[in-house]
Amino acid sequence: MTQAATATPVVRIKRRWPLIIFAVALMLFAAVGIGELAGWPFLAAPLAKLLSDKLDRSVSFAAPDNTGAASGGFTVRFLGGISANLPFLEIAAPAWSQTPHLLRARHVSLDLRYIDLWRTREDQPLRIERLQAAELDGELERLADGRASWKFKPNLERDPNPPQPLTIPLFGKLQVDRGTLHYRDVPLNIDVNAQLSLVDGADAISGVPASPGKNSGPPVTIAATGKVLRLSGAGRYRNLPLKVELVSSGLLPWAADGAAAVAVPITLDATIGRAVFAFKGTAADALNLSAFSGRFTLKGPSLAAVGDPIGVTLPTTPAFHSKGVVVRKGKTWNVVIDEAIIGVSHL
Repeated sequence: MTQAATATPVVRIKRRWPLIIFAVALMLFAAVGIGELAGWPFLAAPLAKLLSDKLDRSVSFAAPDNTGAASGGFTVRFLGGISANLPFLEIAAPAWSQTPHLLRARHVSLDLRYIDLWRTREDQPLRIERLQAAELDGELERLADGRASWKFKPNLERDPNPPQPLTIPLFGKLQVDRGTLHYRDVPLNIDVNAQLSLVDGADAISGVPASPGKNSGPPVTIAATGKVLRLSGAGRYRNLPLKVELVSSGLLPWAADGAAAVAVPITLDATIGRAVFAFKGTAADALNLSAFSGRFTLKGPSLAAVGDPIGVTLPTTPAFHSKGVVVRKGKTWNVVIDEAIIGVSHL
């Protein structure tokens, strides 16, 4: 009797273990499901602290004029990738910088894939699947000694090759309704303020050839309807006054992933020093001008004015005017000049 009585509880406990494990797993799944549905709002403060520690910069999700909790309106989800909605985001400038911040944005939506985060461990540039913001204000700065505000790790702030151009993450989609950007680069001798806006409207870009060359066939008209991106910038480049105006379909990424880049219609008007450049065609992104193709005009009071922006000494001549087709594939530029006029001479 005694042995049978003592054996029964052991058997019952062994039978209960699968039920206990199942119940714990069910509670964990329920907790994760509730957290995903709610958007983990209580993670706002811990996540801001974690990012601040990792980037060695102050990161905040609480607007300065918001007297409520930092987590108000904050949501983040982790299933299938990282998806976040932030009513406010601010990343501070480095301690040596005089700028008020590196980045400040309102009403931000961000999507990141885990595979893209993993690739950054192999020194590949970060790819952001989607970034949308109602307002964005950026302050990018690089000093003569190579320290750059967009380099987050202290040991990487000093760029061993300061003359190298600015590199930023790749974007599957980047949409900013209203934005301002100040870019000051001492090694490259650039100081530019730019404003961009995404507005409703329609724009048509005509006269875009199918391919470069005189036998490319008649030009075609490409219409950009719906959202239109307008970007204007002014400042100095190589100690020359700079002014840029760009209009494109709202789908034009700021910096596109080459594998997924789709060319969209753009118009570009730029004045650098005394040289004036105008372009109508297509491009896949606004920063690197990949898949850049279309017709252009270039003019100035002299050939010397055309050489100044690129640091090439050209002879002083009468007024210069040219037009043709320009195509960029990869890092290769192909230019076909249909007409060049120097003074009264037609080339």
